[in-house]
Amino acid sequence: MTNLKTQKDKSSASTKKYEAAVLPSAESQADSIRDLYAAGEANSLAALRSAFDKNLAEAQQSAAAIPGTYRAAANAAAGDAARERANFQELAAASGLNSGAGSQAKLAQSNALLGNLAAIRKDEANAKTDAANRREALIRDYQNAITQAIAENDLARARALYEEAVRVDESRVDTAREQNDDDLNAWRYRKK
Repeated sequence: MTNLKTQKDKSSASTKKYEAAVLPSAESQADSIRDLYAAGEANSLAALRSAFDKNLAEAQQSAAAIPGTYRAAANAAAGDAARERANFQELAAASGLNSGAGSQAKLAQSNALLGNLAAIRKDEANAKTDAANRREALIRDYQNAITQAIAENDLARARALYEEAVRVDESRVDTAREQNDDDLNAWRYRKK
């Protein structure tokens, strides 16, 4: 009996001379790819937010300066009108113009001042409208840039995940072929 067992041990030892190794295959890196693209998307969105905040702050600063700019223009127009009125009064007094001519001149000067002030207020209203339109355009452009960045990132991520899936599938097929060849060689070797 020991002799029979020894022969079986020798026989199994000889068949184990060549066994095919189990070959490793590629592991998917899809989670890492997702993490990389999520980080890239976060960085892109943060950069867009930073640029938007900067542009919006500049636009708000410009808009805040509008009333002061036009107030100064209105004050300058009123000052000019006061000087013209004083000059006319001196001229009228030196020329001996009567009060009727002076009243007509005052009325004309008042109308000119009101016309100038109305033009200034109209320009101010237009500037405020332009500032509001610029602000709305900044917001719209920011929202569009976010949408575009997300879409481009999603497309790139999908492309990378697809390429990773193809790489893993090809690796598994290649590994299966190599494993099959190794198993076949091991089987042939054992048959000898």
